[in-house]
Amino acid sequence: LFSMDPDIILDIVHTPGGRTGENEKAVWAPMGALRAVRDQKIYPIRDEFILHTSQFVAASVKLIAETIHPEVFGRKK
Repeated sequence: LFSMDPDIILDIVHTPGGRTGENEKAVWAPMGALRAVRDQKIYPIRDEFILHTSQFVAASVKLIAETIHPEVFGRKK
């Protein structure tokens, strides 16, 4: 992960919102050497269908695109 130094991190969260009481962005804080962490570009994704991409591949791709580039879909970043 450190050698790749990603620009963004999509963190697939397998539990419904807040169930674990964990702050997904804070979990990454110890890895502050990563560009995505420094730039606060960590995006938790909770939608269940992303785990089943075979039948939901179009919805998964749209969700990822909206997460990375909300401005293209008329939302603020």
